[in-house]
Amino acid sequence: AEYMGNGRFHCPNFNMQSSAPLTAPDKVRIAEGLKEEGNRHFKEGDTRRALSNYSKIFAYINGLHGDKSSMRQYLKSSDVLTDEDESKIQNLKLSAHLNIAACHIKLQQYTKVIDHCTKALEVAPVVKAFFRRGQAYLAIGDLDGAERDLNHAASLDPNDGAILAEKKKLQLKLGEHERKERKQFAGMFDRM
Repeated sequence: AEYMGNGRFHCPNFNMQSSAPLTAPDKVRIAEGLKEEGNRHFKEGDTRRALSNYSKIFAYINGLHGDKSSMRQYLKSSDVLTDEDESKIQNLKLSAHLNIAACHIKLQQYTKVIDHCTKALEVAPVVKAFFRRGQAYLAIGDLDGAERDLNHAASLDPNDGAILAEKKKLQLKLGEHERKERKQFAGMFDRM
């Protein structure tokens, strides 16, 4: 099976009379096509369509198992994945969560950004996940969460300009927060 774009698939061995489901490698190829189409929509500025494509990836890759899976005994040989396919699935999961998070940042849906970055971090501890989650925490005013994630991102990539710029925004907000607290507490002690 091959994803042709615009919701269309080309399955050369698929027979409409047959009820045979897609094989695991077919599902991986379709998921890769959805990712490519999502990337195209994102670059074109169509965030909602990109989000739709990225979200559909999980319909094809969730539940797929490789040779080392404890589920192997229950699977047909066409549904067992090679190590290469297993690696593709992990990369698809990671990039799908990160791309979905990028879409939610553009849509200002920050709790969803946090959720998808956390899921990406369960796959692999990558800079983009810490950075985007830090951005989302900063946007919702969770300065501790933002500081933790942005510092972690900076420790992984200390020269990234976007991370350094976001850390500057954080420092400004932390300074603002500290001044407000000092003012609030100063007034409290004056009344005692």
